[in-house]
Amino acid sequence: MIDDTLAGVQAAHEGAAARPVHATRELYRLSARLVGASARLERAARGLGAANDAALLDPEHAGEVPRLLIAATERWLNTAAILGGASEVLFSMQQAVLYELAT
Repeated sequence: MIDDTLAGVQAAHEGAAARPVHATRELYRLSARLVGASARLERAARGLGAANDAALLDPEHAGEVPRLLIAATERWLNTAAILGGASEVLFSMQQAVLYELAT
Protein backbone atom coordinates (compact mmCIF):
# COMPACT_ATOMS: atom_id res chain seq x y z
CA MET A 1 0.00 0.00 0.00
CA ILE A 2 2.74 2.46 0.92
CA ASP A 3 4.85 1.54 -2.13
CA ASP A 4 1.81 1.98 -4.40
CA THR A 5 1.16 5.37 -2.82
CA LEU A 6 4.74 6.48 -3.44
CA ALA A 7 4.45 5.33 -7.06
CA GLY A 8 1.29 7.42 -7.34
CA VAL A 9 3.10 10.42 -5.86
CA GLN A 10 5.83 10.02 -8.47
CA ALA A 11 3.26 9.80 -11.27
CA ALA A 12 1.46 12.90 -9.97
CA HIS A 13 4.78 14.73 -9.83
CA GLU A 14 5.59 13.81 -13.41
CA GLY A 15 2.23 15.08 -14.65
CA ALA A 16 2.03 18.14 -12.39
CA ALA A 17 3.43 20.62 -14.90
CA ALA A 18 0.87 19.72 -17.55
CA ARG A 19 -2.07 19.08 -15.23
CA PRO A 20 -1.49 20.75 -11.86
CA VAL A 21 -5.12 20.64 -10.68
CA HIS A 22 -5.34 16.94 -11.49
CA ALA A 23 -2.03 16.36 -9.71
CA THR A 24 -3.30 18.23 -6.64
CA ARG A 25 -6.44 16.09 -6.52
CA GLU A 26 -4.43 12.92 -6.96
CA LEU A 27 -2.06 13.93 -4.16
CA TYR A 28 -5.05 14.61 -1.93
CA ARG A 29 -6.43 11.14 -2.72
CA LEU A 30 -3.04 9.58 -1.99
CA SER A 31 -2.89 11.50 1.27
CA ALA A 32 -6.17 9.88 2.28
CA ARG A 33 -4.63 6.47 1.58
CA LEU A 34 -1.77 7.26 3.95
CA VAL A 35 -4.27 8.35 6.59
CA GLY A 36 -5.94 4.97 6.17
CA ALA A 37 -2.61 3.19 6.47
CA SER A 38 -1.87 5.17 9.62
CA ALA A 39 -5.23 4.12 11.10
CA ARG A 40 -4.46 0.48 10.32
CA LEU A 41 -1.07 0.84 11.95
CA GLU A 42 -2.71 2.32 15.04
CA ARG A 43 -5.12 -0.64 15.23
CA ALA A 44 -2.15 -2.99 14.93
CA ALA A 45 -0.47 -1.24 17.85
CA ARG A 46 -3.59 -1.74 19.96
CA GLY A 47 -3.61 -5.40 18.96
CA LEU A 48 0.01 -5.78 20.02
CA GLY A 49 -0.82 -4.16 23.34
CA ALA A 50 -3.78 -6.48 23.86
CA ALA A 51 -1.64 -9.53 23.06
CA ASN A 52 0.99 -8.32 25.49
CA ASP A 53 -1.61 -7.78 28.21
CA ALA A 54 -3.03 -11.26 27.65
CA ALA A 55 0.43 -12.84 27.87
CA LEU A 56 1.09 -10.97 31.12
CA LEU A 57 -2.07 -12.41 32.66
CA ASP A 58 -0.79 -15.96 32.23
CA PRO A 59 2.98 -15.85 31.75
CA GLU A 60 3.42 -19.58 32.39
CA HIS A 61 1.39 -20.36 29.28
CA ALA A 62 2.64 -17.50 27.12
CA GLY A 63 5.05 -19.77 25.27
CA GLU A 64 6.38 -18.05 22.16
CA VAL A 65 4.22 -14.94 22.63
CA PRO A 66 7.03 -12.67 23.92
CA ARG A 67 9.32 -13.58 21.00
CA LEU A 68 6.51 -13.13 18.50
CA LEU A 69 5.54 -9.80 20.04
CA ILE A 70 9.10 -8.55 19.74
CA ALA A 71 9.22 -9.55 16.06
CA ALA A 72 5.81 -7.99 15.39
CA THR A 73 6.82 -4.80 17.19
CA GLU A 74 9.98 -4.55 15.09
CA ARG A 75 7.90 -4.88 11.92
CA TRP A 76 5.47 -2.30 13.28
CA LEU A 77 8.32 0.16 13.95
CA ASN A 78 9.77 -0.37 10.46
CA THR A 79 6.37 0.15 8.87
CA ALA A 80 5.80 3.29 10.95
CA ALA A 81 9.15 4.69 9.78
CA ILE A 82 8.34 3.92 6.13
CA LEU A 83 4.90 5.49 6.52
CA GLY A 84 6.46 8.60 8.06
CA GLY A 85 8.89 8.90 5.17
CA ALA A 86 6.11 8.45 2.62
CA SER A 87 4.08 11.14 4.37
CA GLU A 88 7.01 13.55 4.20
CA VAL A 89 7.50 12.87 0.48
CA LEU A 90 3.80 13.39 -0.18
CA PHE A 91 3.68 16.61 1.83
CA SER A 92 6.72 17.99 0.01
CA MET A 93 5.15 17.14 -3.33
CA GLN A 94 1.89 18.82 -2.34
CA GLN A 95 3.79 21.95 -1.37
CA ALA A 96 5.70 21.95 -4.65
CA VAL A 97 2.55 21.58 -6.76
CA LEU A 98 0.73 24.27 -4.79
CA TYR A 99 3.72 26.56 -5.18
CA GLU A 100 3.67 26.00 -8.93
CA LEU A 101 -0.05 26.77 -9.04
CA ALA A 102 0.52 30.02 -7.14
CA THR A 103 3.28 31.23 -9.48
